[in-house]
Amino acid sequence: MLHPEAPPLIRAVLALHIVAGTLALIVVPVVLAVRKGGPTHRRLGLVYVNGMFVVAATAFVVGPYFRDYFLLLIAIFSSYLTFLGWRALARKHPAQQPAGMSDWAAAIIAAAAGAGMIGIGIVQRGQLAGFSSVLYVLGSLCIGAGARSMYQFFRPPASRLAWLFAHFGNMLAAYIATVSAFSAVNFHFIHPVWLRWLWPTVVGTLVITYSTAHYRSKLAQGARIQQLVTIRRAPVSFAAAEGQAGVETGVA
Repeated sequence: MLHPEAPPLIRAVLALHIVAGTLALIVVPVVLAVRKGGPTHRRLGLVYVNGMFVVAATAFVVGPYFRDYFLLLIAIFSSYLTFLGWRALARKHPAQQPAGMSDWAAAIIAAAAGAGMIGIGIVQRGQLAGFSSVLYVLGSLCIGAGARSMYQFFRPPASRLAWLFAHFGNMLAAYIATVSAFSAVNFHFIHPVWLRWLWPTVVGTLVITYSTAHYRSKLAQGARIQQLVTIRRAPVSFAAAEGQAGVETGVA
């Protein structure tokens, strides 16, 4: 809804917010269907990342104007997950590439956004009824994402291919948040309201778990990275990547 009673500037920003979110929602299935790391994957992946950042930026305008602070907080959450997936490609060797100010700032903002969701659920639990559970779940996940990142700034994952799983795991998690918002706005036939919000999290978590296990199994069995994704440098087996420092693979 474009709120015809709102000033033209607010309506324009809201329209941009909706268009960017819709675009992000549409391109991901194509990104998942094409060859990972290939030209189409990279180009549409960049469209998705930019779309999610536009969603977050516009939420800082329309959220406060309509006093819909949950819209702002969920936009921060989904955009932070997108940021994590994007940064995983830039920090393939986190032990040699320490987290920068943007990494720290994003993690702190995400944790604060999660605390804000839980705070809203507690303060307004009487008015929100069953929706409070949505705020508790999503808020906890948001805090967890920020806290986990800060922990890994000090204790980077040991696996040389951790960036690969961080990339697609966080990108899929961000997409789950996008689908959740779409479901909440459009799927009014789903009751109760908490189910309308949380079913994408349940389904998406199962997909991420299965995909991660599938790739890990293939790699552990000796599959070469080039068999699974398009890479920039000479691929190595999973075992070699685990044992040889300095080997770089990538899909970016």
